[in-house]
Amino acid sequence: MHSIASPGVKSVRAGKPAPATDAPSALDWAKVRHTLYFLVWPLLLMAPSLFLSQSLPKPLLYGGGAVIGLMLLVRSFRSPETLLLMALVYIPLARVYPAAVLPGVNGTNLILLALLFFWVYHAWRRQQLFWRPLPGSRPMLVWAVLSVLSGITVVFYISLSYLIYEVPLEFKAWIDQFIVYFAVLNLIADGRMARRVVVYMLVGSLVVLALGFLEMLDKQGLASMDKSRVLGPQRQPNDFGAFLVYVSCILMAILAVHPFQLRRWALLPWLLVILKVLLATFSRGAYLALGAAGAAITWFRGLRYVALGVFLLVLVVTQFPQMIPTTLRDRMAQTTVESTHDTAMDASSRTRLVLWDAAIEMTAESPLLGKGFKSFQFFKGGYTSVDVHESDPHNMFLFVSSQMGLPALIAFLSCIACIAGFGYVLWRKGMDSFARAMGLAGIGMAAAVMGINMFGSRMVNIETCAYIWVFLAVLGHLFAELQVPEDVAGRRQKEAAVPGSDRPGSAGIRR
Repeated sequence: MHSIASPGVKSVRAGKPAPATDAPSALDWAKVRHTLYFLVWPLLLMAPSLFLSQSLPKPLLYGGGAVIGLMLLVRSFRSPETLLLMALVYIPLARVYPAAVLPGVNGTNLILLALLFFWVYHAWRRQQLFWRPLPGSRPMLVWAVLSVLSGITVVFYISLSYLIYEVPLEFKAWIDQFIVYFAVLNLIADGRMARRVVVYMLVGSLVVLALGFLEMLDKQGLASMDKSRVLGPQRQPNDFGAFLVYVSCILMAILAVHPFQLRRWALLPWLLVILKVLLATFSRGAYLALGAAGAAITWFRGLRYVALGVFLLVLVVTQFPQMIPTTLRDRMAQTTVESTHDTAMDASSRTRLVLWDAAIEMTAESPLLGKGFKSFQFFKGGYTSVDVHESDPHNMFLFVSSQMGLPALIAFLSCIACIAGFGYVLWRKGMDSFARAMGLAGIGMAAAVMGINMFGSRMVNIETCAYIWVFLAVLGHLFAELQVPEDVAGRRQKEAAVPGSDRPGSAGIRR
């Protein structure tokens, strides 16, 4: 991890966060509003299908999409913020709105190409390095190289035709997450823009939550749990649950930093809706991950908050068990099923243990490079004690180690450690309360990633994991602020108050 020592960063007594000075220009809400206005056009285009369940005629739909695309292109030459907003809104919705234009050309590919193009363009326009060595970028680069190398490994263990004909789309989708991270990292000009990107993440998550909420209302009262599970735009309840948990960390952290400011409690209804929809996913891994994130945020917020949280939890469980949602009690109870003579695990949990054993054996046989990308589904029959239909080990860490090797697993864990480490430093020494809140969110998000990925591979699909890597990019920029001397930081804050100060070359790493 990068050193934070700097002559301009004042020392902070151990165990106490630095006092936060909230600069009015830290976020630049005028620029945020100007960027968000662009969302009116795609929302108008999507409104009939969202609220009336009626799609527009294809000529009108694609014609409107083309016009919006041209408007986005023009705006992106001036500033990449609208493009970042649209990417953060669209990527989680890519499965339900694929926007297929031609074979192999869809909305996701167009967004990724735009991110790559404007990454290069704005690096040239700002007179910055094309590849900026910001905090967190090196561990992510190692993780990207080692994991992409598994595409070569699988050729040796299986065949070239397997990679080209059996799993090419999955391999391309795997690479997408690295394109998103590095493009966003380099498109963000400075810490002020990084703060605004967090707002765009929350706006994108609000659209996703709205779709999940509508689906939950449609499925209420169905006959079985399987029919009632909310799939979300990810079209998979566990992936949707993971996405909701990741986003909830940001809201919980903002509330935790200033719990006695009434205006912060305007976020509470948002969190409650997330919790309600999360319960409707019936994802046990997501429930546990939310608990891990909440516990981590509470722990680092302070011992008095831990004591209060434990007291309230014990009070509810012992004195008011009826307050615990029935869906939560029923779903967690399904981990075990009562048989005639004893208590046994449910079929899902037993299958996971079989798959974990198989993945561990595969890792032991090929610890350096694994057996190649998506090789688990090919080789699992030789390692499982019983026949299983699942093609995934249901554990992200074993998914990586068995198919990409232990070095790749270490690199992946290093990236998650960066999220937690940058978060801890920002929580203690952040330049304003927003940066401190994002630091606390990073701690919670790292705990959530570790928790939910113990019971599933929830960092595989870009629709689910993109926000994690975007948030790492944001934390990298906020962490870099701490390495800037005070006089430079003060000059940047003064520039932020002057209209038009976000000019090319005003911030960032020069050539």
